[in-house]
Amino acid sequence: ADQSGKIWVGTYGQGLYIINPVDSTITHILSDKRKPSSLGYNDVLAIRCDKKGGIWIGTDGGGISYYDRRLNNFTLYSASTVPENVSIDEIRSITTDKQGGIWVGTSNDGLTFIDPERHTAETFHFAPYKQGISNYERIVSLITDQEGDIWVGTQGNGLLIIDPKTKKITKQFYPDTIAQLRIPDHTIWCMHADKNNNIWIGTRHAGMSLVNKKRGILKSFINYPGSNNSPSENNVRKIIAINDSILCIGYEK
Repeated sequence: ADQSGKIWVGTYGQGLYIINPVDSTITHILSDKRKPSSLGYNDVLAIRCDKKGGIWIGTDGGGISYYDRRLNNFTLYSASTVPENVSIDEIRSITTDKQGGIWVGTSNDGLTFIDPERHTAETFHFAPYKQGISNYERIVSLITDQEGDIWVGTQGNGLLIIDPKTKKITKQFYPDTIAQLRIPDHTIWCMHADKNNNIWIGTRHAGMSLVNKKRGILKSFINYPGSNNSPSENNVRKIIAINDSILCIGYEK
């Protein structure tokens, strides 16, 4: 038994079983030659827990394996751990909401929401704002604002705002629409929140803009050839804050 009350069972030929009496679950650990950090051998002859909570495992042919629970803080979400209708493999962007939910932007298949507490996952798909958009479900940037809403930047399908509770789109910004919802480009590579709950967006063809959720664009900065007071180019890939008054901008070129 380890310090957390889990029971470690060593077998001959079938590796380790870890029994958790709290939630009645069993974890099976086997040796994997492709993974240096896996169990050294499947024939387990001795198990000891040290004062730091580490587990020493003596095997019949694979030496000693050591398990340090302080390093075991990764949970893998992949196609093998989520339902078949959930897209998770090709990830372009990630944000977490106020309730601890994880929002994942995929390369080709919309936006996936993961609830780590309930161990559920769901993928949401969006329609194109106009015909002829080739990959309108590519989510390239995500950010959660101070009010908890999820801002979704797409490649080619504008900027969407989602209510994290209802999972519904509350607003969509794109070119050629009414003034309050109009932005200069349909691709949003990156986003950065300012202290007033406005969001800086970096676009593919139109520099960067400061967007207010209710009022629309507050400021825009576009490259003007020969000007020393404009962005170096209009393809803005990254925006971060150095301090309260200075932004650092990364470009495509």
